[in-house]
Amino acid sequence: MRIQILLPAVLFCLPVLLPAQDVLTLIDGQVLKVKLTSINADEVRYKLPGSSGEKILDREKVVKLDVRQKGVFRIREVERARKAEVEEDWETALGQYLKAAKKAERSKSLKGFAPQYLLWRAYNLSVNHGFGGESKGIIDALKKNTPKYFYLPDYLELWVTDAFKAGNERKELEAAKAAALAFKSRIAKADLGDRYSYLADLYVTLAKLRLKEIKPAEARNTFEKMLVKVKGSYPDLTNRLNLEVAYSSLLGGKVEEARQLFDAIIKSKSADDGTLARAYLGRGHTWFRQGTCSVEEAKKGLSDFMRVPILFPKSAPSIQIEALEQADKAYGKWNGDNAKVNRARIRGRLRRLRG
Repeated sequence: MRIQILLPAVLFCLPVLLPAQDVLTLIDGQVLKVKLTSINADEVRYKLPGSSGEKILDREKVVKLDVRQKGVFRIREVERARKAEVEEDWETALGQYLKAAKKAERSKSLKGFAPQYLLWRAYNLSVNHGFGGESKGIIDALKKNTPKYFYLPDYLELWVTDAFKAGNERKELEAAKAAALAFKSRIAKADLGDRYSYLADLYVTLAKLRLKEIKPAEARNTFEKMLVKVKGSYPDLTNRLNLEVAYSSLLGGKVEEARQLFDAIIKSKSADDGTLARAYLGRGHTWFRQGTCSVEEAKKGLSDFMRVPILFPKSAPSIQIEALEQADKAYGKWNGDNAKVNRARIRGRLRRLRG
């Protein structure tokens, strides 16, 4: 519960109790505390604290929303689901979120946003904790509630990111390209806006690069042309494109140029966790270059490499493994305090990640 004390010019007012506020995180890193009224894949409608007027924001400007309205948490099944999550009783949590979504549909004040939020929570539980058989039914329920639901872009992108994580064998790379092309087609069909169209082009270019259908220089040229289009409008995509340009510079031996780009991404307020993890990894590589770096540079590289698993434990295992492998080598170059013990810890973490 938050208490706000209003201070007019002449007299003090009694404290006014405010309801818990929903949180919108925008593509530029800005955070808004609002009261949601309705959401879909085109727009987000909300009211600001103390205002009765409704505001509208384009969906593509929102990267994350967190529902905190008391009305949602007064639903008994939501309380039960959250308790089950803490206890890692995933099956109970999943079932309670599904029941809560049905109750929210019957509430005039909640039906515009809460059922989608609760169903999406249930969907993530289903795919992350061994209940994949439930996922299709949940997506069907989302579509029935709101045909063009808020989480549609996220759902479509999941197919691409999963395909990209599958591996580097030819068959897997072909599957990743097919997923990227399907994403592009579905984005266009659903008319989800320019941001997601540019994102689809990024995935398609990366897939072609991994298959060696285009050369690195051609891919970089594509990224730089896309940067001209997105810069100023889509800060999050600007960071993702700059990341690819930075890695291109690193591979081309332009270490200082790459480091400046990685620095800019890390210092920005609009990079997602996956982008930041790869930016720290890349900057670590600019410092730690085996055979040529100094002890001081090895220490800087080690610092960046270790930030990846520590700050971003949910980042892709392949990224964490590379960061830890390089951290181990950088520790060997530095040979600082407790090097033997710390390198053993790093190798233990590597073994767990590799399974």
